[in-house]
Amino acid sequence: MNVRNSITPQGEKLTNMQLKHKVENHVNRLQVRITKAVIKGKWNTLPYE
Repeated sequence: MNVRNSITPQGEKLTNMQLKHKVENHVNRLQVRITKAVIKGKWNTLPYE
């Protein structure tokens, strides 16, 4: 969605840097979970996201 056309109130909008930081944190957490599961051989605990 184009940010300029969003109906979200200005105070609730995330800046590009905030959004990038939030996405990077989420990806890093998933990578850690996947790595730990692979090392332990617990393939059934891998996320399907």
